[in-house]
Amino acid sequence: MASPASKFIDESVKHPEWLRVVEAGDSARVVQLAKEQGFDCSLADLKEAATLLLKPNGGAGASGDKVNEAASGLSDLDSESGYGDDTGYAALYGVAGAILKMS
Repeated sequence: MASPASKFIDESVKHPEWLRVVEAGDSARVVQLAKEQGFDCSLADLKEAATLLLKPNGGAGASGDKVNEAASGLSDLDSESGYGDDTGYAALYGVAGAILKMS
């Protein structure tokens, strides 16, 4: 069963307004948003879920380059309607990368 943090990351791709909050990089606001939406998790929980998402199969963790590359894709927000199936994975990795860059 997926954790609340993993579910929040997955669901955020469907909500452009959530993506904008994540992209802004304010970790306290992201955690607050997650809780407001019913996902009871901490920043540590979100980072753990993001690491698992970006981690290569069987590998140690996401490298700094992989995190930066993933996070840079999130800045391509230009649609009010959310992401379709073709760009959903890119957005998902972008959310994970942005979360991992938060402090």
